[in-house]
Amino acid sequence: MAWLKRDGAKLTRKQTRLIKEIVSGKTVKQAALAAGIGRSGNPESARIQAHVMLRRPNVEKALNVALDKAGVTIEASTKVLADAHGAKKT
Repeated sequence: MAWLKRDGAKLTRKQTRLIKEIVSGKTVKQAALAAGIGRSGNPESARIQAHVMLRRPNVEKALNVALDKAGVTIEASTKVLADAHGAKKT
């Protein structure tokens, strides 16, 4: 498999695609299927393999860098969820 270098971390094409799909807003399962991860397009296999992949230090680091570059923060994510559920500040 071809190796790509992203922000100092070596990633495969599937790992790179998985990260791009997650940053775009897809769930891990959706991102894994879009990245071609899993056996014969099996959604559960793809989800499990993606979660294992995301625990690898190089992939985790690359995902964090990609999320930072995209401006995705805990605060921003929490606000979106709170607004969607009509939560009020206390």
